[in-house]
Parts: sequence; C-alpha cells; structure tokens
Amino acid sequence: MRIRAALSLAALVVLAACASPCDRVRDDMRQLNADTVRDPAMLTDGRYLKRFQDLTAEGIEHSCF
Repeated sequence: MRIRAALSLAALVVLAACASPCDRVRDDMRQLNADTVRDPAMLTDGRYLKRFQDLTAEGIEHSCF
C-alpha cells in the first residue's frame, strides 16, 4: 500500500512538472482569487495587486493572453 501511495505521489509530481507555463499561470490566478475571497485585506494592503501584476507579466511573457 505504501508503494502505491509513493507511486501516486511521484506521478503527481511528474504531471505538475509537465504542466505548461500557461496552465500554471491560470492555476495561480485562480488560487490568487480564492485567497482574496478568504482574506479580503489582500486588496487593501497591496498583496493582491503585486501578485496579479507578476502573474499577468508572466502570462504575457509566455503568450498566454
């Protein structure tokens, strides 16, 4: 059973490494929005805007948008 769990974990790591940069940017944007719902103070203290700008720049670099 432990071997199966270890193999499943290894497969997830490999799949995550194979995700395209655009998939990662999209997932990070989705996570940023979820984090902002959980912690609305992110909007006023600058964390949201900084992360949004970083992700947008990364998305543009990889021609995701």
